[in-house]
Amino acid sequence: MVPLWCMRNPYLVGRRNLIKTLRNMLHDENPCEYKHCVALFGPGGVGKTETAVEYVMTQSNMYDNIFWITAKDSSGLLLGFQNIAKKTKCTNESDSNKVAAAVLKWLAAQGRWLLVLDNLDDIQVVKDRLPDLTNGGHILITTRIPFTINIPAQGLEVDVLDEANAVKLLLLRAMLEHEGKKNLFRGV
Repeated sequence: MVPLWCMRNPYLVGRRNLIKTLRNMLHDENPCEYKHCVALFGPGGVGKTETAVEYVMTQSNMYDNIFWITAKDSSGLLLGFQNIAKKTKCTNESDSNKVAAAVLKWLAAQGRWLLVLDNLDDIQVVKDRLPDLTNGGHILITTRIPFTINIPAQGLEVDVLDEANAVKLLLLRAMLEHEGKKNLFRGV
């Protein structure tokens, strides 16, 4: 259940190591407080959602189910749970709170799933609405909140691009560098 707009970004640069670290954190079996739950955080526009999309697209074989919910507000979260319930047929409830509870219970009983909570900037939105991860589920959160201690997740900062990757992105977007060909403008 990944939105149709979630396609790999051909202009994503400088995030390979970040995605590798994210994968390692989500799959880490060492004991830690928020095992299997990672919050990508950073300022708006830095590429948190694009990084999450790239992770989903490149690591989808690691999961039986992938669910993407916009968690900007409670209504978006509840709608996401309703969509999961519809897709999985885990409940016939119509009350949003009962649907959420049923989906959380269903997820807790499953293994090898990923739940992406995109744009979670108000922690109250997910209060008491995160699934148990004991059976092998993972949660990936994107947020602008730099203090991930308030979010029940391990934090992983998405920083601005370094100069070399910023130039590469600019050239890609400007169509001056295409399919690995060298830039026509020397010294840029």
